[in-house]
Amino acid sequence: MSLFQKPITGIDLGSKTIKIATCSRRGNNFKVIKANKIELPEAVDINTELDYYLETVRRSCEIAKIPLNNVALVANDNWYQSFTVTLPNMPQKELENAILYEIKRQSEINNLSNITFDYYLNNRSENNNEYYVFYSEADRIRTIIDIFQKHKIKVRYIDVKEMIT
Repeated sequence: MSLFQKPITGIDLGSKTIKIATCSRRGNNFKVIKANKIELPEAVDINTELDYYLETVRRSCEIAKIPLNNVALVANDNWYQSFTVTLPNMPQKELENAILYEIKRQSEINNLSNITFDYYLNNRSENNNEYYVFYSEADRIRTIIDIFQKHKIKVRYIDVKEMIT
């Protein structure tokens, strides 16, 4: 079943606010069914208190009857690395290999088989394209998903500005 064939709950974990919205698909459009916004205390830090964030989300959604079994999450920028790169026009498979090469060149990561990455076209010219690339170690993403699962939040999709899965 596709991610968008049943209602999906989007969660944006901000530093001061958590935004939650459940949407359903109507043809090519999405309709917001329920939404909630949670203001956080100043002293809370998502990087050190993720359990607090998630328990707050779970309790709030339970009260508002917002489902957490099909969740799309906007990732915190500390969960991934990013860069822009300009490359010549090339077929997609070659592009993905070039991006992996750039990840290796611009980071300290040697084992690219443990990397989850995605990219999107940022700017196009006649001979070159600029891409926004973001990546994370797959183990880190799995750990984050496991923490959400512990709080009964089933993450199906992690969005990093555009996407990372």
